[in-house]
Amino acid sequence: MNFLSKIALLALIFIFVLPSRQAAGSSPARTFYIAPSGDDENSGTKEHPHATLERAVRAAGESGGPSVIYLRQGYYPLNHTIVLRDIDSLVVRSLPGEQAHVIGGLEISGFYALNLVQELDFPGEWYLDRETGVLYFGPPSDTDKARVFVSLLQAPMVSLNNTRNVTLQDLVFEYTCGAGVEIVGGRDNAIKDCILLNVGTVAASIGKLIDNPGDYRLRAATADVAGRSSVVWKEIHVGEKKGVIN
Repeated sequence: MNFLSKIALLALIFIFVLPSRQAAGSSPARTFYIAPSGDDENSGTKEHPHATLERAVRAAGESGGPSVIYLRQGYYPLNHTIVLRDIDSLVVRSLPGEQAHVIGGLEISGFYALNLVQELDFPGEWYLDRETGVLYFGPPSDTDKARVFVSLLQAPMVSLNNTRNVTLQDLVFEYTCGAGVEIVGGRDNAIKDCILLNVGTVAASIGKLIDNPGDYRLRAATADVAGRSSVVWKEIHVGEKKGVIN
């Protein structure tokens, strides 16, 4: 083999080997799991999952690298906003083949449709006796076969604040008095293939939420780096309306 042939062979080897060395040196994403039956004292593995999204987000932040949080099938109630601040490279999603529901309220068990006040003459109507604190509700269907939720959270369910490359994927956000998801600052964030329904105000907002947004569906704020983040929804239901606006 002459000198030029050797040089060509070495160049070919360099071209094919160098990408492999670069890939081998990259940091793989850490994975964390949460489940309704989990415990926040657990390690966050699939076999020993955390119980809350807040705990898993903290663990991902402490890992110091790209992370994926998998939510096992079930309902995850929130009593305050989950704030993701200054985080880079995180995916929060349902475990493939399962469906996780993030809710801004509580599920009521042992619900009885008794002693309804006379004014509740249509299914779905309710009345709150503020003196006694008793909620009267005319169920739209048989309560023995239904799951009953009460919306409580007034603030956004999830807030992304100055984050980069954060994706919320294949999750259901529902049963809240306030907004679904708020993205403030940052770039290259995404809400992907999520379902947002039964939210009280804005389903998703790119930009800081305002007190009276007008149309309570989806709002994109032009003054806050809109376009650097994206919302690719599966379904959005707010009140009696379905759809989104920009």
